[in-house]
Amino acid sequence: MRMFYKKLLWSGFAVLALSGAGSTWAADSSLVYASRPADILEIAKGFGRAALEKDSTGDPKVTGRINGTKYMILFYECENNKNCKALQFVAGWKTKKSLSVVNQFNAKKRFGRVYLDSDGEVMVEFDVELAHGVTQGNLEEVFRDWSQTLKVVERDLLDED
Repeated sequence: MRMFYKKLLWSGFAVLALSGAGSTWAADSSLVYASRPADILEIAKGFGRAALEKDSTGDPKVTGRINGTKYMILFYECENNKNCKALQFVAGWKTKKSLSVVNQFNAKKRFGRVYLDSDGEVMVEFDVELAHGVTQGNLEEVFRDWSQTLKVVERDLLDED
């Protein structure tokens, strides 16, 4: 009798292993992944105008506007322009602010990485890792944080004319 239960238990493990139950290799269709740019685009459209394009290497990118501010979402860690694993939100403005002012801003803010590029433009970047997916609600929260970051950068770092 004891041998019967051992065989039954091992048979159950074999069925689970062959069925893929408990494995994490398959993408969960309820999550949002960087490997599905159209899903990212649909969420972006919920926050303003957005379009799906390709960058200079052929990787996907989203260009859009949130509250009138232009931005891009670049796709990273792509394999042959597909199966991307990460996103980078990017925006930039011309300004006359000093590096010291930008550094002070960075020291006080949680979201976004702000710097002066080689042309003296204020750039803000916001990285999001999606290799294992996130819920739509989570990515929508990222978009809300991005929108707020853009407002704060514009308020605190752009020149008043």
